[in-house]
Amino acid sequence: MEYKIALLLKTHYRDFCEEEIKKTPDNIKLDYYLYDSLSDLQEIFQKVHRQYDGFYVSGLIPYQAIKTFGKEGRKALVEAANIDIANSYRILIQHLVGENAVSLSRIGMDFLRFENNLEEVIVYYLYKKKGLNFTLLTTFILYFVGYLINVYTPIWESIPGISFFFGFFTKTLSTARNGIFFGPMFIAIGLLLSRTRRLPKKVSLIGFLISFVLFFAEVSIYRHFGILRDLTSMYICLVPAIYFLVNYLLKVNIPYRKMFTILRHDSLMIYTSHILFAKIFLALMPHAHLVVYFLTLACAQCLAGFVTRYQDQYPILKKLL
Repeated sequence: MEYKIALLLKTHYRDFCEEEIKKTPDNIKLDYYLYDSLSDLQEIFQKVHRQYDGFYVSGLIPYQAIKTFGKEGRKALVEAANIDIANSYRILIQHLVGENAVSLSRIGMDFLRFENNLEEVIVYYLYKKKGLNFTLLTTFILYFVGYLINVYTPIWESIPGISFFFGFFTKTLSTARNGIFFGPMFIAIGLLLSRTRRLPKKVSLIGFLISFVLFFAEVSIYRHFGILRDLTSMYICLVPAIYFLVNYLLKVNIPYRKMFTILRHDSLMIYTSHILFAKIFLALMPHAHLVVYFLTLACAQCLAGFVTRYQDQYPILKKLL
C-alpha cells in the first residue's frame, strides 16, 4: 500500500527538506507544494486534501492554519516541524503586514519597559536555574504570601505594630497584586502547560467546575467573616481554576470567524470603561451592589459594541481603541 504525503512549505524550507531527505521508503510518496501566505496554504490544502493520507508543514502557525480550516482541517493528519519561536513570529508578522491585517501607523514603543515584565524575568531565571518543579513551588509561595497580604488586609491594618509595616508596604508597592507576588504564578502555569501534555477535555472540565465551586465557597467564607473588599483578588482556588480552564480551552477547536478579530478591542473597551460606569452607578446607588454590577456590565458592553461596530464609519472612535 502506498502512502501519499503532501509537504506544504515555504521555498527556503522546501530546499532544506530536499537536501535532508535523500531517500524515502518505496511505499511512501512525497509531493511538495509551495505557498507564500497562510491564505495560499489553506487554498492549496482545500484543493488537495482528499488526495493525501497526511500533511507536513513547517511549524505551529501553518499547522494551526490547517487545523482550524473547517471540518476537513480538523480531521486531517498533520505533522509540524519543531521551528523555533523567532521563526514563528517572523511568519506571523509577515502575514499580518502582507495581508494588511495590521496598520503600521498604530505601532508604538513602550520606553518604560525593558525587555520583559518583572514576573516574566522571575519565572525565566527560576526555570533556567532550577527547573520546572522549583519554579512552580517558588511562584506558588510568592502567590501565597501575596494572598495573605491581599485577602487579610483588614486584619493586618487592625493589629498594632504590624499595621505600621503593612502601611509601609502599601505605600511602597501599593498592592500585592503585582509582578512579584501575583503575576509569576500565572506565567508559571503557562510554562507548565507548554511543557506538559494536555489533560483530557473531560478531566479539565470537571477539574475546572470543582475548582470554581471551591472558588465560590472561598469567596463566601471571606464575605462571611467581613474581610472581603473590592480590591480582594488573590484567591487560593483561583490557581487550579485557571489551570484547568486553560487546559480545557486548549483542547477546544473553534473554526475561525471574522468576528474574532474584534474581540480583543471589545474586551479592552469593557476593561477600560467599566470603572467609569461603576463610579457613576455607585454614587447613585451606593447600597445596590448587584444592580450596579449588572448595569456596569451592560453599559460597558454596549459602549464596546458601539465603538467596534462604528469605528470605520466614525474614525474618531478608533482613538478609543
